[in-house]
Amino acid sequence: GREQVIREEALRRLIDVIGGQDSSASARAVEPVIVAWQGKRTSIKARGKVEARLILEDGSEQKVQGGTLAKLPLGYHKLHVSSKAGEETSLVISAPEKLYSEPIRDWGAFLPLYAAHSSSSWGAGNFSDWARLSRWVGQQGGKVVGTLPILASFLDYPKVEPSPYSPASRLFWNEFFIDVTAIPEFAASAAARRAASSAGRSLEKFRAADFVDYPAEWAVRRKVLAILADEFKNSPRQKEFKAYVKARPEAEHYARFRAATEKHGTWWVWPERAKKKLSPSDYDEQAKNFYLYLQWTAQQQVDHTLAVCEQAGVKFYLDLPLGVNSDGFDVWRYRDFFAQGVSAGAPPDSFFTKGQDWGFAPLNPIRTRELHYKYFIEYIEFQMRHTGLLRVDHVMGLHRLWWVPHGQPASEGAYVRYPADELYAILSVESHRLKTMLVGENLGTVPPQVNKAMDRHKVRRMYVLQYEQPLKGPMRTPDQSEVASLNTHDMPSFAAHWTG
Repeated sequence: GREQVIREEALRRLIDVIGGQDSSASARAVEPVIVAWQGKRTSIKARGKVEARLILEDGSEQKVQGGTLAKLPLGYHKLHVSSKAGEETSLVISAPEKLYSEPIRDWGAFLPLYAAHSSSSWGAGNFSDWARLSRWVGQQGGKVVGTLPILASFLDYPKVEPSPYSPASRLFWNEFFIDVTAIPEFAASAAARRAASSAGRSLEKFRAADFVDYPAEWAVRRKVLAILADEFKNSPRQKEFKAYVKARPEAEHYARFRAATEKHGTWWVWPERAKKKLSPSDYDEQAKNFYLYLQWTAQQQVDHTLAVCEQAGVKFYLDLPLGVNSDGFDVWRYRDFFAQGVSAGAPPDSFFTKGQDWGFAPLNPIRTRELHYKYFIEYIEFQMRHTGLLRVDHVMGLHRLWWVPHGQPASEGAYVRYPADELYAILSVESHRLKTMLVGENLGTVPPQVNKAMDRHKVRRMYVLQYEQPLKGPMRTPDQSEVASLNTHDMPSFAAHWTG
């Protein structure tokens, strides 16, 4: 209940970051983004006299009469506006107010993928282990299997950061979880099988360990994967591989980036030319092909896992992290979307009395709008395409996020607001297209408007037993708008909680 006044110096620094990136929104005749809920007729709020034409997502044109958009189909449309100030384009998002939903009142299992290991895996779990777990849960009558984010990570060059909440990208899979022995080329490669056999003692040590030694395990996997990637040029599966690269051209950029970081270190220290665009001299071609082959392989194994889930009648419940590692691919490739000079975090509370600095660059709400949410749409679509249930980490980040200026303690930050309506509209479009339900992690400091918005848009809330259990009196029971669990991945196990 206490009001916290932000120091003027912190406010000035944050305002410089938000507005100091050549923002042109204030000079526009029409807002850069317009939401048409339910596709209803929508008025264009213009500054001065304008002429407008609307190009629908399918390429057809719709007349704009009297400054009003007629009823629109679901999707993203482009409004081209002419005024005295010149030509500009706005993104029109036509979305149902409620996200995709279907009745589900069942149980499932949650396990971090690295913990889903078997006697045949090389220490930590892999995609094949996950497929087996999914099949088993389905056989027991479960309808959901959930895990932590399984996105690309830094595991050797230029750093080791295995945290699933600090991924190198939200657009690509973590190569660490590939089941090496399930790759078709492995059975045909004598060199790869010899390398795996010579690592037998290390693999036994990994299987017996209580903890995952990411750099050591990755070094063994990488050695075998490198052999397979080098030999792949003679594979009869080249046609499939080229089809993947053609369908996902962004994978080429990702592979070049990973190869360049291996050669030159963190992208922040690259020459200015390389920061903008990589040339073949900036990376090793063999390393680039290695990462491209791994992403294709990971995608195939994820697709197989999803097919097993569908066969078993279970939904694959994925977790979308709030941020990405500032040294990673996304911040390099889409840097115009990110705020530089600040980190996302959380203010002081009773548990973290000094606040939290999570270390990753937040999205700049103004620039992201001006750029029509291209990056946001891409990573939301990528995640939803591979799941039936998507958990949005720190769902409050759709409304506001605590920014901490670099060099300042976490307590010296401030909340920056985000255009929540526009973000929910994008989530709605993608959820209906891909038939994916959303779960919002609404734990911690949650402003009242967040839960109201979640209810309005049909985003499921979380009910965590350990948070709900009162010291006295009856315990609230979960309702059908919630996903209930005994704990979460960053709380004590239920056995530990039960025994005190």
